[in-house]
Amino acid sequence: RPLPTVTYAHSLVAPTTDASYLPSFTLPVGLTNKTKIVKAWTVRDQQLARLQYSVFVDDVDLKDKSFIDAPDFAINLKAESGLWLQTADGKYNAYVFVNSVNNTTKEMKISVKRLQVK
Repeated sequence: RPLPTVTYAHSLVAPTTDASYLPSFTLPVGLTNKTKIVKAWTVRDQQLARLQYSVFVDDVDLKDKSFIDAPDFAINLKAESGLWLQTADGKYNAYVFVNSVNNTTKEMKISVKRLQVK
C-alpha cells in the first residue's frame, strides 16, 4: 500500500494479510493461512549468512520465540536482516535470513532454519 514516508521494497506476507500489501498481485482462491512474522533486523545467523557473524540461531531460539500479537506481514526487508516466522497451525517456527535483495531484477535470496515445535 502506498505509504508517504516509506519507500516500498521487498516483503514477505501471509495470504491473510491486508490486500493493500499485495498491490497488483492475485492469490489463488482458498489460501487462508495466517503466518505470524516478526522482523529481526539484528539477528544474523552465521550458518545462513556465510559471513563473519558468530551468532547461531539454534533450537532453543526457535522454541522460545514468542509470536503473541505478531503481524502477518513484513515490509521493506533488507539484505543481511532476518525474520522469525510461525506457521498458521503453530506446528513450525522458523528463522529466515535475507541474504540479498536486488531491486532491479525484483529478486530476494533467503536462507531458512525451521523447527517442528508442536
